[in-house]
Amino acid sequence: MNTAMQVHLTMAFLLCTATYGQEQMVFSGPQIGEQLPSLKVVDVFDATAKTYDFVALSDGKPSILIFVHDLLANKSDEPSLGLAYVLSHYAAARDETSLTCGVVYLTGDVTEMKAFLTKVRRALPKKETPLIISPEGLEGPGAWGLNRNLRMTVVISRKNQVTANFALQQPSVSADAPRILAKLVEVIGGEAPTLGELDFPYYIKKPQDTEK
Repeated sequence: MNTAMQVHLTMAFLLCTATYGQEQMVFSGPQIGEQLPSLKVVDVFDATAKTYDFVALSDGKPSILIFVHDLLANKSDEPSLGLAYVLSHYAAARDETSLTCGVVYLTGDVTEMKAFLTKVRRALPKKETPLIISPEGLEGPGAWGLNRNLRMTVVISRKNQVTANFALQQPSVSADAPRILAKLVEVIGGEAPTLGELDFPYYIKKPQDTEK
């Protein structure tokens, strides 16, 4: 094989490899370094259904927003429920850092979503965490660029600028909680807890919630 042919084959291989890598990338929501867009929401258990801007209310404080995509179509999605529970519970325990946290449910039917969440209230995050719904459908606010084909999107920010983004097709407490919390403590300080320290055996030991 001559040199020219070797170079051609090498370039073709690199191009295919790069293309394959791009196909594996999944994006959802604003990326690292970008500013958080406005996020109009309503509280799940607020009878007044008053709409407010969660980002504006956070006022640039460190934040973690946990988007749960189309839970009504996956009512038995315990890994998503479990991961949201673990992350929000840890965030509530770090209130000395002024960290704000919200679990955002994306749905095409706000009324049905509220009814479902009321039924499963015991499996949801504690009262300290705002449980909110975007009234703008399954994709949420257009400016956020959320991927409706995912199960969860987690966005960490400081001064309304994204510091970490996790687009999750198969959420897992054991696989995802440690790496998400590692990025969170980079913003609020401290050391990321181990799964044992989080002390959520119900979710951690679920057979559906294992690394693939």
